[in-house]
Amino acid sequence: MSDLVKGVIPADPIDESQSPQTDSGDAAPKPTRQRRTRKKNESGENSTKSSAPPEEAAPLKAIRPKARARERIVTIDAERSVETEADKAKSDLIDLLASMKNGKFLTDTIHGVERPAPNAMPRAVLNHGIYRIVIPANELTELPEDTGKDNPNEVYNNALIRRLGSEIDYIVKGIDPEEEVAVASRLDAMAIKRKQFFFGTDKDGNNLLYEGINAEARVCSVFGGGILVEVFGVETYIPVKELAWHRMQTAIDSFIPGQKILVRITKLDRTDRDNIQLEVSARLATTNPYEAAMKRYDVYNLYVGTVSVIDTSGVFVSLDGGIDCLCSLPRRDIPSKGSRATVRILGKDLEANQIWGHIVHISAPVQF
Repeated sequence: MSDLVKGVIPADPIDESQSPQTDSGDAAPKPTRQRRTRKKNESGENSTKSSAPPEEAAPLKAIRPKARARERIVTIDAERSVETEADKAKSDLIDLLASMKNGKFLTDTIHGVERPAPNAMPRAVLNHGIYRIVIPANELTELPEDTGKDNPNEVYNNALIRRLGSEIDYIVKGIDPEEEVAVASRLDAMAIKRKQFFFGTDKDGNNLLYEGINAEARVCSVFGGGILVEVFGVETYIPVKELAWHRMQTAIDSFIPGQKILVRITKLDRTDRDNIQLEVSARLATTNPYEAAMKRYDVYNLYVGTVSVIDTSGVFVSLDGGIDCLCSLPRRDIPSKGSRATVRILGKDLEANQIWGHIVHISAPVQF
């Protein structure tokens, strides 16, 4: 078995002709061997004697491979296909330089919010490979108009905290390769996206975005009453009633920052290029489940479902197919959310997307 297979890097062969010389010109003896010479004794007979007293052999020293040898990589194919850490770091730096010099936007996730001092402006922190990306709050989002007398830095801080985990585009403004840190701007990237998608056209000269078209959106922040999304560089708020066809009490249970959803543009005003007015609906971007469900549920018959919402309007029972049946509150034994309920359908209205009835039986929610 060869040395390479054994995992040992062989040392360079020794050239005995280049051995160090003594003052008398004879080759210096090796320390770990006894040299035996033959010479004639006084009677002319050959005799063998040791030229050095016997001594213990010196322990073998581990041979360290040279730096270049340690950096060598034996590849399976003619060209290496596996990236090393150095390759990845170089690729990350190339991305940052391309963004800074050419305005190319990069995409990463906000994983931290920092404040250098208690009252200082906060900053979002992202990772691009080994590089730490820092975006000051005033380069990540704009302050709302109704901040009142609130401290702007506190408003920024709350906005950034709600955006933790969200995916954003940004453009690099400066790099410190030694510290592996870069400073970036999200607002610059948003301006480029707005120009590309809201004012760009296809090969036939038609606008890329217009009222009635569906588009992808990123969830920026989640509130009880709705979500804030970004649609190609424009942020807009979607109230909870426009998030789904079924009754939803809060958006917190169904959405998270960084999630991508499909929305339909219901209103678009691009008269002011710097202040685009946009309204979207996630509900209208999906198929209306009531159209199919109306054929599955007959009036005066019994069906089972799960209690999803309880409010002043009554009890909403989710039925199979993604629809809700609105039932009046029972006089006693008010069900809890998650309970199984049997309802009798009393009426339905396709135009209003409504089915109503009353609860005839309630069972406790299943415990797992």
